[in-house]
Amino acid sequence: MTRRSEQRRLAAVAVAALAVIVASTLAPADSEAAPVAAPVGPVAVVHALGAPLPPTTAAKPAPKRTAPKPAAKATSARPASVAPYRVGTTGYAKWWARRIMTKTYHWSSTGQYQCLVRLWQRESNWLVSAYNRGSGATGIPQAVPGSKMRSAGSDWRTNAVTQIRWGLGYIKHVYGSPCGAWNHSQAHGWY
Repeated sequence: MTRRSEQRRLAAVAVAALAVIVASTLAPADSEAAPVAAPVGPVAVVHALGAPLPPTTAAKPAPKRTAPKPAAKATSARPASVAPYRVGTTGYAKWWARRIMTKTYHWSSTGQYQCLVRLWQRESNWLVSAYNRGSGATGIPQAVPGSKMRSAGSDWRTNAVTQIRWGLGYIKHVYGSPCGAWNHSQAHGWY
């Protein structure tokens, strides 16, 4: 047999071996045919005389199949719209005030926020239940009368977020910004 015909025969054996490997890995699991064990590690195709083929023509092992990686978990266990403070606390009210200021009115500077904190600290100490018997001013923004805040929500008596929404709208409409309201309060003792 010539060298060239031997190479052809070895190539045919290698292709046949590769076909068996591919067919065994692609066969359905519930097939009634006897399963063909997939080789482990590199496969060396050997010709009839027992000599291994050169490495360039040896069959390569099938790639290892792995399960897809799970999606990365979110770094925050809490959605962005949930305050990181307990409901009813000053921190809760201030967190919502800053969020509404930024999202609704685009007052994102620290200066505007500090003006609002000072203003409502003086007016109500950030208490939803704050009430001034002399003027009838109610809630965090000290609305006169308190029922004005109904336009922001029917829960205006008990919900800090409703009061804050109303109060920020009032500040925007009358003073333009929290610092405008604070400056008026400094000059006149009220806003």
